Amino acid sequence: RMKKFLNFVGLSVDPEGSFLYAMRRTRTTKEMFEVLERFLLDNRRQDFTLKPYFGLTARPSCEG
Repeated sequence: RMKKFLNFVGLSVDPEGSFLYAMRRTRTTKEMFEVLERFLLDNRRQDFTLKPYFGLTARPSCEG
């Protein structure tokens, strides 16, 4: 359930979609929190955009 929510939040994390790629491939809670730590806690001084980056979508089957 949390991964579904993160599909929408992740649209504003990085323009390349690296966060979404890594988060969607996690299989355990531990792996997911490692990804969250790497992208969100380690970059806490980074300002996240309020609008989604162009070319990213919350529905992985629609990315192109």
